[in-house]
Amino acid sequence: ESLLCNTNSCTPKDFIIVYTINVIPRLSKELGKSSNQLSVFDKSSQTTKYKGKGKPEKNKHHEISSFTPIYIAQKNISNIFIAIFYGLLAGFILNFMPCVIPVVSLKIMALIKHAGEDKKTLSKLGFTFTLGILTTFVILAFLAAYLGYKWGELFQMRIFLITMIAIVFTLALSMFNLFTINIPAFAGRLSKDKSNQYTDAFIKGFLATLLATPCSGPFLGGTLAWALTQPPQIIFIIFISVGIGMSLPYIILTSNPRLMKFIPQPGEWMFTLERIMAFLLVGTTLYLISILEHNLIIPTLWFLLFLTTAFWQYGRFGTLVKSKGKRIISKISLVAILFIGYYISFHYIYSTEKEIAMPFKKKFNIETLYQNRDSRKISIVKFTADWCPNCKLVEKTSLYTSKVIKKINKGKIDLLIADLTRKNRIAEELLSILGSHSIPFLAVFPAGESFTKPICLNDIYSENDVLKAIKMAKKTDN
Repeated sequence: ESLLCNTNSCTPKDFIIVYTINVIPRLSKELGKSSNQLSVFDKSSQTTKYKGKGKPEKNKHHEISSFTPIYIAQKNISNIFIAIFYGLLAGFILNFMPCVIPVVSLKIMALIKHAGEDKKTLSKLGFTFTLGILTTFVILAFLAAYLGYKWGELFQMRIFLITMIAIVFTLALSMFNLFTINIPAFAGRLSKDKSNQYTDAFIKGFLATLLATPCSGPFLGGTLAWALTQPPQIIFIIFISVGIGMSLPYIILTSNPRLMKFIPQPGEWMFTLERIMAFLLVGTTLYLISILEHNLIIPTLWFLLFLTTAFWQYGRFGTLVKSKGKRIISKISLVAILFIGYYISFHYIYSTEKEIAMPFKKKFNIETLYQNRDSRKISIVKFTADWCPNCKLVEKTSLYTSKVIKKINKGKIDLLIADLTRKNRIAEELLSILGSHSIPFLAVFPAGESFTKPICLNDIYSENDVLKAIKMAKKTDN
């Protein structure tokens, strides 16, 4: 049934519509997608058939065949040998892309640190550094070939991005000399053990490459696009060729001692360079934070505060000059602060999870408040603001609990949110009339004649306080 209306009247009309529903086929490998993904495109347009007056209209679908992309200066890749060549070239150029410059500090500092080593040691360091880079590319190739991941898509994962932010920021703190160990080479610490040098080189190669994956450059996009249309073994070969290309500068430098003489020898100037690199890493941290979803930015900043505290105490009490007992306590404290800080940041004060479904939760307006009064319905007005940490605390621990939500649902009570994050004149006036000039503040308005005697809770109230206020409001309504 429907109504056909003009400016003066509406006429009822009955229509029988027959609509063809098309099941979208699974994407083919030729499109470079995983088999478990569905496309929003169809290969042909369909016509909607219906019975009734008027001409049938054509239902226009998105047609893949109608797109003919035109690339400017796009290199044609016709076989695997050309793809490998472009992969090597793309990997080499990737070292000089602006988005990679901040993490280049990891590589530069490693080369300067070992500039005076013998040829054999330098070759091993170059090999392990390259192995770290190639390991990353093998992992990325596996994700692309079997799980459908695209270049840089890991940074769409919330937990991965937060982890990368924490690691880069920790590296920056290390370079600011907040603590003396060389993160992430925990095993190496202040030791000069050769095996730890290689561990350090491997982890830095792995980490620097992982942080470079949001970047692209000349030849890279076209090469990977071609690779992703090929079988898994070809994808692995192309990704590894990009990794080798990225490793070339370090392989060449570390395998030829004569070239290493152009690398400045370690000295006092390194402290200044280290601070400059630290600022670059802080800049990288800010860039990564800007990628986050809006509701994750504040929790992440809180977590970085806990992270800074954890590593400060570790640098203060966990060094080799301290007693064994203090070092053990410091390590335990490090882990504890990080875990507790993560929980508080993302699951307590600023929860990133969706709140429990609450159909009774509404935006505050004075009309709803009076309508509830007249319909004999209790209203709870919550005064809150994004800039109020205590509000978030009491909401999480005292208001959005299973007992309170159950009581509100059972009692058919409305929860009205009076948000004071921005100027809200009516809400501020009501808050003032209720005798408060600060938040958090909760007012439970009884229905009917007792409406003018709301039960109020201010500052840090408890779950029991909320339940008691609801109970009192029900009694006064009876």
